Amino acid sequence: LRTATVFTMPVSSLLREWPNALEISRGAGTGTLYYSAHLSLYHPVELVEAESRGLTIQRQYCAVESQPEQAMWGEDFGPCTSIMSAKPGNLVEVRLTLILPRMRSYLMVEDTYPAGMEPVDPTLKTEIQEGVEPDTQRVSTSNTWWWPSFDHRELRDERAVFFARSLPAGTYQLRYYLRATVPGEYRVIPARANEMYFPEVWGRTEGMIFRVEP
Repeated sequence: LRTATVFTMPVSSLLREWPNALEISRGAGTGTLYYSAHLSLYHPVELVEAESRGLTIQRQYCAVESQPEQAMWGEDFGPCTSIMSAKPGNLVEVRLTLILPRMRSYLMVEDTYPAGMEPVDPTLKTEIQEGVEPDTQRVSTSNTWWWPSFDHRELRDERAVFFARSLPAGTYQLRYYLRATVPGEYRVIPARANEMYFPEVWGRTEGMIFRVEP
């Protein structure tokens, strides 16, 4: 049981135009055969394209030209001047746009920060009181009488997380703030949204490169 036999096949050896079959069989004997199969693919993140499987998510990095303020009820976030670089110490708004063609339940949105940038959480006593807490707004929805919202917003060490129990079809925007800290060129993992209990319903942004200029 403790002796494993491992077979590895590179992707270059697989057929491109026909299905690839994996056959597992056992010989004579009364023992039990245990097996597992894994497929791992690694792409340069800047080559990863956006994809929509039941919902669409888009990501922008916006220049912050004045002291940000919390959006009022029914107020949009205003225009976004897209940027792909910042200077150390600069505040950067991360804006996610979520498009739902139909109602979704138990929806989770995750966005990983670029390395070299830190999340801004003004609720912490140790944080510079600049920027605002993570915020969400409805842009449009067919249910005008109901103002849906994300139930939970969290800035973790490596990513921002937003959670909603139920959202009707429509367009929503989410935002939070990062501060550029360490100069460098960073590959940014795509932002992703999916239904927690139906993971086949998901969408992601494209991968990108963000620079913190020295």
